[in-house]
Amino acid sequence: MTQNRMGLHAKLRDAKRAEKDGKFEEAIQCYRSALKQDPLNIQAYSRLMVIFRKQKDYRSELKIINRAIENYQYVQTHHPGNRDPSSLKSATKELAQKLGLLDEKGAPVFQADHLSKWIKRAGTVQKKMS
Repeated sequence: MTQNRMGLHAKLRDAKRAEKDGKFEEAIQCYRSALKQDPLNIQAYSRLMVIFRKQKDYRSELKIINRAIENYQYVQTHHPGNRDPSSLKSATKELAQKLGLLDEKGAPVFQADHLSKWIKRAGTVQKKMS
C-alpha cells in the first residue's frame, strides 16, 4: 500500500473511531481531511452525511450531498476515457448506446447506487429545510 493510501486509510480509521466515541467534530475534521486527499471517497461522504443528519444539521448535510454529487457527475463527464481519439470515442459511444448504457443524447442511463441515494436524500433534506 502506498504511503498516500495508508494516510487515507488512517484518516478514515481515526474518523470512524472518533465518531464511535461521540467526538463528532473530530470525526468531521478527519473525514474532511480524507476528502481533501481523495475527493471521491464514498465512505467519507456517506459518514459525513450521517453525522450531520444525526445532529439535525440539514444545511451542512445538504452541502456535503451536493458536493459529492457534483464531484461524481464531474468525473462521469470529464473522465480521461472521454479524451479518446475521435474514431475510438465514437465507436465506444455507439457500442454503449447499442448496449443501452447511454440514451440518445449520450448521457449515461444508469447511475451508481450511491449517487442515486444521494440525489434522493438531497430532495428529502430540502423538504425538511422548507
